[in-house]
Amino acid sequence: GTRPFPMSHARVVVSPFNSPVGEALETLAKVDASFASRVVTAPSEEHTRLVLSPTGSLLGDTDDVRKVGAAAEAGAAAAIAMGATQLTLSIDERIDTTRHPADGMAYEHAALVAHLGVLQRAYIPLQARETKAPPTLEGVSIERSGAVPDLAVAIEEGRLLARDCGSADPERGTPLRMAADVETACQAAGIAVEVVDDLDILRAEYPLLFAVARASTVVERHRPCVVRLAWSGTGDPKRTLCIAGKGVTYDTGGADLKVGGGMAGMRRDKCGAAAAAGFILACARASPKLTAGLRVEVELGCVRNSIGAEAFVADEIITGHAGKRVLIGNTDAEGRLVLADVLSHLRTRALAEPLRHPRPTFLSLATLTGHAVRSFGPFAVATDSGAARSAGGVAPHLAAAGARLGQPVEVSSLRREDFAFIAPGCGGTPVSGCSTVYDVLQANTASTAVTSRGHQFPMAFLLVASGLQEHGADAALSLPYCHVDLAGSVADSR
Repeated sequence: GTRPFPMSHARVVVSPFNSPVGEALETLAKVDASFASRVVTAPSEEHTRLVLSPTGSLLGDTDDVRKVGAAAEAGAAAAIAMGATQLTLSIDERIDTTRHPADGMAYEHAALVAHLGVLQRAYIPLQARETKAPPTLEGVSIERSGAVPDLAVAIEEGRLLARDCGSADPERGTPLRMAADVETACQAAGIAVEVVDDLDILRAEYPLLFAVARASTVVERHRPCVVRLAWSGTGDPKRTLCIAGKGVTYDTGGADLKVGGGMAGMRRDKCGAAAAAGFILACARASPKLTAGLRVEVELGCVRNSIGAEAFVADEIITGHAGKRVLIGNTDAEGRLVLADVLSHLRTRALAEPLRHPRPTFLSLATLTGHAVRSFGPFAVATDSGAARSAGGVAPHLAAAGARLGQPVEVSSLRREDFAFIAPGCGGTPVSGCSTVYDVLQANTASTAVTSRGHQFPMAFLLVASGLQEHGADAALSLPYCHVDLAGSVADSR
């Protein structure tokens, strides 16, 4: 008879432990003690290929839904190795109803996490695709899926843009080329895009960002830009997300040069901007029911922190867009300068047009500090301002959502000591004791990785330098703000 599935097909079954299906697998299970707990492949009359990929127990103290995603990814890898280019993903119904005994967390999003795991495995980096690398998968379907495939595809389109931008090498991912990639992807989804690349405008309107880019301006292809993205869901806007993304396309450290191999991997210093662009694209591609009443505005500060005769240096005092005089302490702490100006622009627009920006919440996304990696390892860390905490908290909601979707987010806190660390007259640098000439210290002279509260005090700086500190919990107009340090969560697995 006619085969129900093509020869290129495979069925990937994700369950807590493998169960033998058919005589051949029953025989294998009898003689292989590891059968239930490892990836098993077999031929299938119906599907051509069958892959069993177990999660193992989901009830251990540290188990979470990431085990489902990892099992789906491992199953997809096995199917691709067998020659499959089309997959059907089957998630054991028992997983959907599992609740963790420690916190009662349900695995209700297991199918979505599994689908995203498969798509993660199928990803081919931008520069590999541009050299004609063939796709690993042509299609993925899910049994018992409901709306999961549509949502997974929307999220994956955003993740694809984020991965492409974040992983491009320093010449493929220059500021202007990154802007062009974002513009192409976002305009196709109906997102309004504006690229600001006039050097005179950037110098006047983004003075902190421009200082970072100063040494790069002598090389035309390395010149900076700001990408502004705006999109609204269906209906009148009821809430607004204003997102600043750090897009340092390569970080040499500037005059405080990275040495001893510390520069390698700095192409990933644009992953905050990449994530911000991916998020707004995913929103635009998602079901209108999920995004009704939502307005999203994003600004990406795309610069290269180069070394050269025009490089900015420690001891400079630069007045940012918000009017705050910033004393430079370390040119390798450039990302917070980029974010401060971008956040200030987002704040200014939200205040100038309140009807277009109802209930604004501000976020900054950045690979900002080594201290975040030292503190939390391979996880993002979110820190709320007082205004955000008084509004019910942003960071805890990110952490709760991350736990359910297999993307853990740690929650940190901001203290008055963080503001004291960067206040006029502090002892962070040899000249920071002169309190009358500046309003805020950008950084001390040491690396954040070896500085106490090295991922918290930069947020205090961002609040002051962007003007958001003036809109705290006790202000007449409170503006919630959450900073997300992505440094630990960025990796090049493929």
